[in-house]
Amino acid sequence: MPLMFVMWLATLGLAGVAWWLIDDASELRGELPQLQLRFERMQTGGSVIATQQHMPSAQELAETRERVAKINAAAQTKGLPTSALLTELEKQLPPAAWLTSFHHRATEGEVLLLASAANADPLSAFLLKLEQNPLFDQVMLMRELHPPGAGQPGVQFEIRLKVRS
Repeated sequence: MPLMFVMWLATLGLAGVAWWLIDDASELRGELPQLQLRFERMQTGGSVIATQQHMPSAQELAETRERVAKINAAAQTKGLPTSALLTELEKQLPPAAWLTSFHHRATEGEVLLLASAANADPLSAFLLKLEQNPLFDQVMLMRELHPPGAGQPGVQFEIRLKVRS
């Protein structure tokens, strides 16, 4: 009985393979006229259909090069990348202060910070550390803010600086 079951499964498998081969043969017969036509073209020396490519004029090429140069110039950054800049600012920031806002214009190498603290002492220390840091140039306190409201810090410093390139 088990031998008969195995033979029955083998017969089904062979029937499936035969069906697959017959199907594949019919697909190949359908492709045969196209393949014969290609073969005849190759034997007669005719090339496969050649497409004409439109080449831009010299003026179009020059304009494209100029646009690419402008894009590349705009994409270049000055100084540190943003992640390295944030790491450096974190090292300089006293524990009693935190950054509320950060805007980095990488193409100009300019940074605008808004730092907050309960009082002005940690922010003054932060400003002094930034001025002494060789990575930064033109560190300026733009304004000192005292935001009203509950839950707000006591003092905020808006600081503008340039990253040395």
